[in-house]
Amino acid sequence: MISDVGGPLSSGTTFYYNLGNIGKADAYTPTSSFGPGPEAVSKLVQSWNPSNIIAAGDLAYSVGASTLVDASMGLYYNNYIFPYPSPAYKKSPYLKIGENQVSRGKKEWPYNLYNFPKGFPNPINGRQGGSPTRTNRFWASLGNHDYGQEVGYGQTGVTPYTYKGIPNGTPVGPSSSTSLRSSIDYFIPFLENPNLLGSDKNRLNVGSVDKTGNSGTYYSIKLGGSANNPLVEVFELDSERLNVNAGYEDWNPASQDGMRTLDDKGLYKNKISSDANINYDPTIPYDPSNRNTVPLEGTTNDPNNGYKQYEWLKNSLNKSNATWKIITTHHPTYGSGRWADSEPDSHMSNPYIQRLLNALPKGSFNAVYCGESHFYERTLESKAGGIGLGIPFIVQGNAGRNLERKVQIPYGGSVYNPPEGGFDEKNNPNPNLKALQANALLDSGPIIVGTSGLSGTPNSQKDNFANGLYGYGFGAVKVDANASYLLFNYQETPVSDPAIANHLTAGKAPEADFQDTTVNDWIPNPTSKVFDTESDLARFKLSITNGVVTGVKLVAGGNGYMSSKGGNYVVHGFNIYGNNYDIAKPWLKTAQVDLVFKEGVLSDVKLTDGGQGYQLAVISALNNNDATTTDAIKNPEQELVVGIDYNLNEIQYGVRNTSLYNDWYMITDTEAAVKIKGEPGQAGTLEVQMLAKDAEAKTLLSGGLKPTTGYSGSGQQSFNMAAQSGHFDLFENDHLIASGILNNGIWTGLLDKLPSTNSKLTYNFEGDAITSYNVNFKASAGTAKITTSTSNAPISALLRSPGNTDFDSMAQTSSPINDSGFGQNLNENQLLTNTSQLVAQRPPFLG
Repeated sequence: MISDVGGPLSSGTTFYYNLGNIGKADAYTPTSSFGPGPEAVSKLVQSWNPSNIIAAGDLAYSVGASTLVDASMGLYYNNYIFPYPSPAYKKSPYLKIGENQVSRGKKEWPYNLYNFPKGFPNPINGRQGGSPTRTNRFWASLGNHDYGQEVGYGQTGVTPYTYKGIPNGTPVGPSSSTSLRSSIDYFIPFLENPNLLGSDKNRLNVGSVDKTGNSGTYYSIKLGGSANNPLVEVFELDSERLNVNAGYEDWNPASQDGMRTLDDKGLYKNKISSDANINYDPTIPYDPSNRNTVPLEGTTNDPNNGYKQYEWLKNSLNKSNATWKIITTHHPTYGSGRWADSEPDSHMSNPYIQRLLNALPKGSFNAVYCGESHFYERTLESKAGGIGLGIPFIVQGNAGRNLERKVQIPYGGSVYNPPEGGFDEKNNPNPNLKALQANALLDSGPIIVGTSGLSGTPNSQKDNFANGLYGYGFGAVKVDANASYLLFNYQETPVSDPAIANHLTAGKAPEADFQDTTVNDWIPNPTSKVFDTESDLARFKLSITNGVVTGVKLVAGGNGYMSSKGGNYVVHGFNIYGNNYDIAKPWLKTAQVDLVFKEGVLSDVKLTDGGQGYQLAVISALNNNDATTTDAIKNPEQELVVGIDYNLNEIQYGVRNTSLYNDWYMITDTEAAVKIKGEPGQAGTLEVQMLAKDAEAKTLLSGGLKPTTGYSGSGQQSFNMAAQSGHFDLFENDHLIASGILNNGIWTGLLDKLPSTNSKLTYNFEGDAITSYNVNFKASAGTAKITTSTSNAPISALLRSPGNTDFDSMAQTSSPINDSGFGQNLNENQLLTNTSQLVAQRPPFLG
């Protein structure tokens, strides 16, 4: 599962992969261009060899030219896409890029990558692109950027006007198709023509497909199992349509034909002003007299589109026979992101999505996944009355796009009311404050139970980032499932500087002087636990005239380079990436410099080749990438700064990361394990635990999963093989013999008549959804598994005896619950002496 990818050309430039600035004085400020983030995430995803890829919006930033969309996604994932390229992209309106006619094999600057009509090669083997099985395994939904293809949100050199409809001069490469149509045609053409899926069309459930943006585009796809009884069904909603209805945007994606036009003042026809309604409710039919059911004026000619989407989802969930049901919305249900000071903000906890999900039948779905905010975050509700205990709400908008700031919340902290230090009124105010004051959010106690991202000020593009509590970077979510468990596993991926990595021994274009070095040679001060951008990072400045590098100047020497060479070495042919000549071979036509290191310090830099095509690199650095054309270059001579570090995140965000972040959450079926100590029919001790039902799930919980980065390992942050709490009833031949609440994962009681191993013991378990941040042990009912022991050792010793294979590992991983009020605390000194002391017999649990 991925979201918010955005390819390396989405800003019109890949200048040094997120590096560089206008060289005022000798300052160093990263720009917001893009680069190897999407590729690094793709390598991680491809290494998993997944059966399918789910992509929850913002897949192309943000112009619908055939080249840009394909460079955003097809470049990295075409081996999961069929047909590839999309049939629609082989005909009008995708055959013209500006005034240039697309023809077979022709490449035009700056969109010089789309090898019409073949597309990109297979990213794994370099052969013909497209799914080798001729089946589609890439399932996308729409985000706000997929809607806003023509406006581009200020993308360098590619948009004809701003998102407010104001003309921007002459773009370098105007889009060939500037509407929602280009997203649908490329990513989800099978919604209009299910026959493209072959026999898999029986797995498709189309709710709506609308290229005009008026009614929304949403569907579900059934994965695994059979079409009638799938293992997983993913319901991909169109939250941007709801987002616009509620007025969370100040541009209008809707029109009669899907192609926006400008009026005589140069503004969009039907352009709207933001008038956000945090009380918008898509679960209520359109009623003109009820403002909360009425989309913002001018945004749609289908005012009931929100209710239609809700009704489709409710009915589809009801009809689904899938074992596991996952809902995707591009925008978060719960979130601690901040995009702007104004509220409401589509990165915060979202009232209208909460209303939609909360109105669905309880227990009708298992998880919610989204993007939008460019970090990773997992939330659980901590009290009843919300959408559902044990439903993970996963935000994962860091599949390639630049990271964004978030409010820093420790594990177990409230999403709504971050603890002291999580935010401050001036620099990082609570993003949920306005909605809370209006009582627009669910009273569900949402808490952060997994997080990786950056803290920062509201002006994150201009001020320095600070490292998050638990890590930062790019990543993806791996989903594993069988009939008994559903597992989400987020993994961060390293991002290295291709200008270095490509030329090392194992790189794409090895060079002699690079091959003599190691990765550590290119990491400033690699042995230090403290990394300081200003003092440790080597930097040099480029002078660029009309797109050609005409000069270089040393800015800072840094520290700790070339450690394997005693700090002394000369590197020839260091490439300056970002001229966009060929994304498959980015070292072609680049400027090159020689780097001279002495005693671990960059002492000299010499220009050996000026390269060509750096105009867009210059404009990208202007105004933090807000400029949209090269018209803003008034002076043909510009300066940009380049830093040297193999770990690109260290340069981009200025903080050294010591480990890659990992998080996971499992939802598992359960079964009762009963241990009998004593002779059957005689008085003795009975122990009860609730375990994962599936053998593979047991293995994963007992050590197959790495601990979540930053977890304390105690209390709700422990990793337990067994449920830690939850009420159960145990029956022998339909007669209640034990009833209680697990304490630290075990219930212990003394019975006056023990059952035999041949007895039929059945149980009801009400589940344990909230005493672990990592596992939802589901409610269950069935036949208990029975084991016996004749040991005279105390119960506590028996549980931890080396030969006790059933309970030893569980007891070792159990730890005290750090919340009270979960019922009885039964132990060796509080044993039940006979069955008359049990609670009154309860009816069988049907859940």
